[in-house]
Amino acid sequence: ASTPTPVPGAEPEEPEEPRRSSRGHRSSPASSPAQVVGPKSAPSATADASSGAPRSVPGAKSPGAVPRSNPGLRSPASNAGGPPRIMCTMVDLTKKQKQQLKSMGAVLVERSEELATCTHLVAKELVRTVKMLCGICCVPWIVSSRWIDDSVKANRFMAEDSYTLADNGKHGFALADAMARVRDSGPVFKGWRFHLTPKVQPQELPEIITFAGGTIAPPAADWGPVNCRVVTCETDRKLCCQRYGELDKALFCSSEFVMASVFRQEIVDPPTARIDITAPGRRSRP
Repeated sequence: ASTPTPVPGAEPEEPEEPRRSSRGHRSSPASSPAQVVGPKSAPSATADASSGAPRSVPGAKSPGAVPRSNPGLRSPASNAGGPPRIMCTMVDLTKKQKQQLKSMGAVLVERSEELATCTHLVAKELVRTVKMLCGICCVPWIVSSRWIDDSVKANRFMAEDSYTLADNGKHGFALADAMARVRDSGPVFKGWRFHLTPKVQPQELPEIITFAGGTIAPPAADWGPVNCRVVTCETDRKLCCQRYGELDKALFCSSEFVMASVFRQEIVDPPTARIDITAPGRRSRP
């Protein structure tokens, strides 16, 4: 599992009309609890647990640029994009593959804070990991591990178009469409503000939000559900009721709202992601 790492901060921008999905989100299956992102996939967070202060990305620079995909980057296979910078998620390269890739000019990136500098994110399948969620927001090419296999065999980098990850009916959207939305309009949470209550999981949520263009901030009276959310959980329901009871109840959601929206790069707001802070032990009803 990757250790949460700092990512650049993001300066608030003018809110835009949010992209909304016309269908509900189907959560992806957790093939590895240690790596696949889900409400229960990360260890409990301890930062600010007693104060209720907003969690933030450690070392984040503010203001700063949101990591963005580079639509002008050409395929390294055409020798026009510079050396490939490759990161893997849930893929273990062999020693021989690493040596061969380096001899071909590739740079193998291990540190997750360098994800925004990568040209390629390699995965076996479309799975909701932290690297995948962040990579959709900024990495130009997300390809199958077959791209590595075939490139090493051919001793040259293959054209990426034949190696894009397919949905296979598991998630109900096309990765290519999600990445096109980033190129056309910027990451899904551009201009959004979020507050995270202390016990919200996964602990990498601030990193995911920042890569997706959002900012972490204390909630304010002018917050509205068009471009703001308080991300909370059942454990923090009482805290929310006590401290934020005057806020619009439509602001409160679970981390699933964030992860589903980032995965698809459009706002996905299923009833199951809403949390009613006025009714302990119960979720909001549509």
